Amino acid sequence: MPPAEKPTTDLLSHLRCYCIYTATPDRQPALCSEPANPAFTWDSAQEFAALFDIPLLFANKETASRVGGAVLPFSAGSNIVCGSGDEVQSEYPDVFADRTPEHEQFVSRIGALMVLFVVLFVLVECIWKK
Repeated sequence: MPPAEKPTTDLLSHLRCYCIYTATPDRQPALCSEPANPAFTWDSAQEFAALFDIPLLFANKETASRVGGAVLPFSAGSNIVCGSGDEVQSEYPDVFADRTPEHEQFVSRIGALMVLFVVLFVLVECIWKK
């Protein structure tokens, strides 16, 4: 492999791509779905974009110029946005701001159910003693 190709190959292996949905260009973008790991590899992002005819964009001009892609404005609908490391999260912080890991949601639900159980138990006990 020629030395000029190695940085691009290394960069491609470190790209993280996300499906980001925008109903209209003036609305706040959001992730298309909420799986445990919403990131695509470069190869899977290309396949997904081709399969569903979704634009493949880059988070910033530097990464786009090193890979040979383009940074385009969001179009209405789904877009696949790729970046090196955490570039996508840095460029679109509002998209990732409200994400709570699934295990935290599970722990919160269990905690809420336990509190509800204790309250119901105390309430039943008070009624029973009267």
